[in-house]
Amino acid sequence: MNKEYLFFLKYNLNVLNMFNTIKHMYYKIYYHTKRRISKTSYPKEYLSLREIDVISKHVSDINKLIENDESMKIDNKKINLDIILATQIFHINNYQDIFKKQNFRDPEDYESLHRFLWIRYYFSKSDIDHEEIDKIEVIIKNWCKSSSGNDERIRDELIWEPYTVSERIINIIFFYNKSEKDIPPIVSSQLHIMADYVMKNLEFYNNSYGNHLINNFRAILFYAITFKNKYVKDMFSNLIDQYLNDFIEDGFTKDFSSHYQLLVYFWLYDLSEFAKDRSQNNLQSILEKFIKPLYEKSMFFYSEQSKSFSLFGDISPDLPPNYLISLLDKEYFYNNQYSAQLLFRKN
Repeated sequence: MNKEYLFFLKYNLNVLNMFNTIKHMYYKIYYHTKRRISKTSYPKEYLSLREIDVISKHVSDINKLIENDESMKIDNKKINLDIILATQIFHINNYQDIFKKQNFRDPEDYESLHRFLWIRYYFSKSDIDHEEIDKIEVIIKNWCKSSSGNDERIRDELIWEPYTVSERIINIIFFYNKSEKDIPPIVSSQLHIMADYVMKNLEFYNNSYGNHLINNFRAILFYAITFKNKYVKDMFSNLIDQYLNDFIEDGFTKDFSSHYQLLVYFWLYDLSEFAKDRSQNNLQSILEKFIKPLYEKSMFFYSEQSKSFSLFGDISPDLPPNYLISLLDKEYFYNNQYSAQLLFRKN
């Protein structure tokens, strides 16, 4: 028997301990159920966020957007691209492979695929392969084509989890910003739809919040800055300031996880660099209040001598600590190939 289970059993031989265990399990089940049922139940003061309309002015004729674009007609042509997911490296032979859910033993990998977070690895190498960048754009454009065309495969619940949609918005915008390509109309059309979806499904849980909500805000800010929506940008700049003030205490996040500590630092650093690139001084000054304390407390878990990061608490399926370490130590490379620090070099 696993030693942890054995110790747990011994702990519960005491009646008081058993009572505490039952109480703990009750609250976990209760809040998990309430969270699933109340996914779109906003606190009263934020109900107005669900009324914001970001898409009515951006309705496009999808057929016109794709009829003259040859890259939108490659459904069965070869792509041949290896992408790093949560637990595996997945080979995309052709575009249809991204919908083969049966190939993923872990649902986190399927979500990771549709978060487009794997794009980050291609921009964090010393030498960027522009052929790979072109292949990524083909995938993005055809994903948007499938979504626009009501492809049933793309209606999967995992693909439309608010956190997954938030990451998808961020990473698609990041791709076009770093590749210095114009966002095609079919992609911008889908970004409007996704941003609208996130605004109407912000992850308020039990009138509280976690890191997911902060990442929702981050996605909306990426979107609002990109499409010059000052009203939305100002509103969510204030919201992220308000929630970070409560979520970060003395430089530590309330996730009580060293990995999430580093991940939240990456999120804010990433958003700050994007804000700086787009001359968003107010948002940048808000984020700077939190970035330095997060960095200093993240260093608490890192040994420069052994080049190792101590883990405790939950582990995120997103970018692994060994990839993010280069934000703490610029000389560090993940697998001797990738450096998160290189994401923020000049284009």
